[in-house]
Amino acid sequence: MKRTVSLILMLCIALLLFSCGKSEITAQEIYDAGLVEHMLESHQSVSVLYKMDGEVLIEAYLTDEYSYVYYPGEQFLGAQYMTDSASYAYSDGDCVRYLYITPDGVTNDFASDRAELFFGDFTLNIMTEVIESVTEKDGRMTVKSVLSEQALAELATEGIVFASSEYVLDAQTRELISIVSSYTYEDGAIFRMEMEITYDAEKPELLRTILGYESQTEDLRGVTVVSNPGTSAERSQSLQIPAGLIVGFTFGDEFEDRVSFYTDAACTMAYDPYADTASDLTVYVRWPE
Repeated sequence: MKRTVSLILMLCIALLLFSCGKSEITAQEIYDAGLVEHMLESHQSVSVLYKMDGEVLIEAYLTDEYSYVYYPGEQFLGAQYMTDSASYAYSDGDCVRYLYITPDGVTNDFASDRAELFFGDFTLNIMTEVIESVTEKDGRMTVKSVLSEQALAELATEGIVFASSEYVLDAQTRELISIVSSYTYEDGAIFRMEMEITYDAEKPELLRTILGYESQTEDLRGVTVVSNPGTSAERSQSLQIPAGLIVGFTFGDEFEDRVSFYTDAACTMAYDPYADTASDLTVYVRWPE
């Protein structure tokens, strides 16, 4: 009898030790943890650092009000800042204030563009992965998974034969901390995508510079945009922007390479955004018929 009790006790201790350091979490919980809107429910901001094979590709800083993305080493676009009604770009010391225009004039509606600026779902792949292990240590939960056979078959045309991920979350709050994904190709090559997430981090210096421009109320210059000059569809709008900023324009894809900008009503002198960034400005926009 004593031997039987001892064996049962030893079995219970062994099971306890085996389960120690392990936890449970579902793919849906991990997916929800990767939604920006979910992250911002309890934080003012989310900072995300993307790396490929150890090299930083993107640095992002997100709030309910704006999205900021920085591209290290990018020659043309160093950083982009966007709210639902404003868009700025910064590169090599030049800051551009974009105006969104249509044939009917300036709208400044960047809501859809802002949504595309940053993909706010970090854990989409988890819904096509198989969770292999979940462990907990020092307040962090580590989830290891592999891509399902069906999902892997869809990547066969790209030469990927194996893919795995490691998700690290706060064990108590279930907030996402990092993701490391590895992809193996037929020739044995492997590349790694890494993501590091920080909550309520200090604003990047360049972002603070752009925010300073956006909140500027003095040293402004007038900008007038005239669409379809000299026609029955002519529209004229004026606004104020900080002096020193380059004025750029963005518009729907259907008008790409078909819209022209000029500095005279006759539309003979092409608009040069770098020519003068301090004086009042009038830009004439010719739209395709």
